Amino acid sequence: TRKTIGGHNADLAEYPWMARLIYRQSMKNNGETGLCGGSVINKRYVLTAAHCCTTVYDGGLSYVKLGEFDIHHTKDCRRGKCSPPPLEIGIEEIVMHHKYDSNSLKNDICLLRLSEDIEFSDYVKPIC
Repeated sequence: TRKTIGGHNADLAEYPWMARLIYRQSMKNNGETGLCGGSVINKRYVLTAAHCCTTVYDGGLSYVKLGEFDIHHTKDCRRGKCSPPPLEIGIEEIVMHHKYDSNSLKNDICLLRLSEDIEFSDYVKPIC
């Protein structure tokens, strides 16, 4: 089921700092899958968990999607208002905490340096 207990439906642009991490997959989901999320912290970086930055997923981390509201629909609309298509930005560098431990998940933090600056809007902006 896709229901969250005790949650509420989000509005468009309610969480504009959310990033969806997209991984290359050999044969599934048109070759891509989104397994982790992150937060936009400035025009060039997304903060996420180090366990999301390892290459355990087939082809590894490919790019981030920003401004996506509903992963099940190509066009995001609510109450007659539609958001622009999500931004897809490549990853230039992955910077994991140098003391990250995959067994204990200590220091489970990672920065993604994007290949280009994010163009901020009502739908995409940093968390603080």
